[in-house]
Amino acid sequence: MKLKKDWSLAYFLYYMFRISFWIFAINISLQVLILPFIGIKESSSFTMSGVPVVLTVDALSGSPDLEENDISISISENIQSRIFVATQSKNNLWALFYYNMVMIFDWLVILIILYFISKVLKNVAQGSPFSKKNARYLFTVGLLMLLGSLLHMLSIYLPMPLLEGLVLSDGIRVKSIMIKEGNFMIGGFMSLVLGYVFKEGNRMYEEQKLTV
Repeated sequence: MKLKKDWSLAYFLYYMFRISFWIFAINISLQVLILPFIGIKESSSFTMSGVPVVLTVDALSGSPDLEENDISISISENIQSRIFVATQSKNNLWALFYYNMVMIFDWLVILIILYFISKVLKNVAQGSPFSKKNARYLFTVGLLMLLGSLLHMLSIYLPMPLLEGLVLSDGIRVKSIMIKEGNFMIGGFMSLVLGYVFKEGNRMYEEQKLTV
């Protein structure tokens, strides 16, 4: 990636997205290579970084709203947290691998989105904003965002090996895995619309060249 002398906003955004892409790529590579199983004891116990989950706290169920100084506060019985899973049996490593793959899925989606957006910005910076490739890149980004949003909504139905039906203490239960917070659905639809606009722009550009 060579720096250009004729700096513009498009080039600046392109380099920012490329740098972000490589940061995400290095982070994912480290997580995949480490898995990230770490021996924490001499007893060959395996653990992994915290699994994002949604916990149900029975004590908060039906709790009354708090009202003070014209302010009303409602407390949900569901809270977000992280669980650190450890096992001494190699037979359970598949479960740790499964949770690891779930956690890096969001990173992979963001990584691919950064890659294609950087390709769009590169074409814009080089004077080809309505290239056929740009429309295809934007359609791909839109579909990936919609896919990420769909998984975010369906994450409550994902299986939870080793955690299914687990009651931690005092009525605290693991409800579901939590895909990283954030809904890309609006961004996905906007990207699809932009892809269509770029496609029509390319069509009009090609027609204009033929008439000239």
